Amino acid sequence: TLATAVPPPASSISSAALLLTAISPRNLPSTSALVLPCPSLNPNSGYYLLVSDTSVLVDLERGSFLEASFRLPLRFVVPDLLYEQELKDYGGDELMKLGLVVEELDGDGVSLALAYRRRAPALSLPDCFALALAQTHSWILLSGDRALRQLATDEAVECRGVLWLLDQMHNADVVSIQQLHDGLTAITKHPRCRLPKPEIRRRLASYAERLC
Repeated sequence: TLATAVPPPASSISSAALLLTAISPRNLPSTSALVLPCPSLNPNSGYYLLVSDTSVLVDLERGSFLEASFRLPLRFVVPDLLYEQELKDYGGDELMKLGLVVEELDGDGVSLALAYRRRAPALSLPDCFALALAQTHSWILLSGDRALRQLATDEAVECRGVLWLLDQMHNADVVSIQQLHDGLTAITKHPRCRLPKPEIRRRLASYAERLC
């Protein structure tokens, strides 16, 4: 499952992905070698396009919100490198059946991702690819990682998180108040929860009041 996903050993990562960290940005090829079959994106489809990092998808699974999130008028997108390294062997097929789209970066996009990696070495290369994809297409970035969110802000990329998604689910009536309360409680009980505690308390109090 996503919640147990860990980066695969280097030997299992494609050579094309590993080469990205070694070659000159001026001579970068397209990442088409990593592209997986996926639905084509139509910017006029009426969907908001969201580039997600793995942390958001993990939290959605912990709260049993994955299926509901894909019923929203949103299109969830991940860069090909992130899918290959962090999702493919940890529920990736199921995510794609739900509607997850895998997108490639062209040479300029890869150059941008590597520039982000040099600016913020603490970020993973897949996270840098996610930010570059969002920046390149002017899409919204979904992330729960503080460092990635800060870099997105510095780059004027709109960034949202799990709590925003829960609000969208509530507004769209795709989950009940009980589901919101139980799911958010499950997310916050995990030791690696990084959601802001004041916002968690405010929402849980609001949900509990409506359940009375």
